[in-house]
Amino acid sequence: MMSGGFGQNGGGDELRTRFEELDNTIRSGLDRLRAVIYQNKKSLEGPIFQNRQSLAALKKKSGWGWAVMVIQLVALTWLVTQYFELRGQVRTLTAEAKQSETERVKSIESVESDLFHLEKKVEDAQKSARQNEVP
Repeated sequence: MMSGGFGQNGGGDELRTRFEELDNTIRSGLDRLRAVIYQNKKSLEGPIFQNRQSLAALKKKSGWGWAVMVIQLVALTWLVTQYFELRGQVRTLTAEAKQSETERVKSIESVESDLFHLEKKVEDAQKSARQNEVP
């Protein structure tokens, strides 16, 4: 006998039916969600694989890039050292050229001075020779 709410078959069946409908709705929703997730996963597998391959190729290229950068750095270092070495050599050669030019000018001045003194002596000798000839 029924007392106050649902009877054994009346309300319980309705509750069970509603529960099964809700369960079916949730299950079908989950099944649709799984299908969408599976489709998305399948549609993304190709691009993910391509991205992985591209990344691997990029890593290989970046390895070559690093090697090229190291070679360029070594070459640049060598060029800079050569520049400073040549600059030092130019300074040394310039100083030596100035020294040589200074010595040459001093030598020319010395020769000119000697020539001036010789001319003076010759003139003096000629004057004294003339003075001695006129008696």
